[in-house]
Amino acid sequence: MTIGEKLRNAREENGITLTEVENETKIRRKYIVALENEDFDVLPGKVYVKGFLRNYARFLGVDGDALIVEYEELFPRPAVEPVMEKLTPTNFEKPAKSRRGLLAVVAVLFVGFMIYWWGSAAMLRDDIAGEDQEQNMPAGEDNRGVGSEQDPATGEQNPVVPGIDPAQRGVNVVLQVTDKDCWMQVVVDDSSAFEGLVGPGITKEFRGDNSIWLKLGDAGAVRVSVNGNDYGFLGELGSVVTRTFEIGEDGGNAIGG
Repeated sequence: MTIGEKLRNAREENGITLTEVENETKIRRKYIVALENEDFDVLPGKVYVKGFLRNYARFLGVDGDALIVEYEELFPRPAVEPVMEKLTPTNFEKPAKSRRGLLAVVAVLFVGFMIYWWGSAAMLRDDIAGEDQEQNMPAGEDNRGVGSEQDPATGEQNPVVPGIDPAQRGVNVVLQVTDKDCWMQVVVDDSSAFEGLVGPGITKEFRGDNSIWLKLGDAGAVRVSVNGNDYGFLGELGSVVTRTFEIGEDGGNAIGG
């Protein structure tokens, strides 16, 4: 008996309609029909197939893990064949003229490096001497006024340096799965951070310097919070949603797009 036949027989034996399955599992009707007909190309990908198989089987009281094992046997991952590099013999015998030419090139490069190093060292000494002179000079009136505050006790000018609260820098995304399994994919600063199925009651947190891109297989099952701001649910149950959260132009709070 095939995977689809096991699912259909279990549903019909329990007297459950496709509409009831859709309402209870939040799996779209066309995906349920595709699972029973084993038309797996209709589903978005293998991760969705396994996730929907597990949820549908759990609802029908069927062993979902056994169905997933059977599915992976039918559609195994393609094996990667090792690529063997062809090694060509190297002739290590160099003519005497080539060796002499190589030594001459090395000598010229060495002399050029020494000249460059000596000139750089002299410039560095001049820069250090100039900085010492500037530090020893008394501060004039031109260095006061703009961007400073006067200490009432000492009369000295204290510079005021604006900045951004370090706690608000970057993008911090918290994903809280409620009462349904949800497959999700997260990319942090253009690098893959997570991809897989997350169960109910589990919370995932991701932090990036510039941006966080996420894709939710069931947007109605995940509550999203960004930098402490509650975005709630990004979509309805069963809907697939992608969203990008980027840091603001001032380096502060993240904005979603």
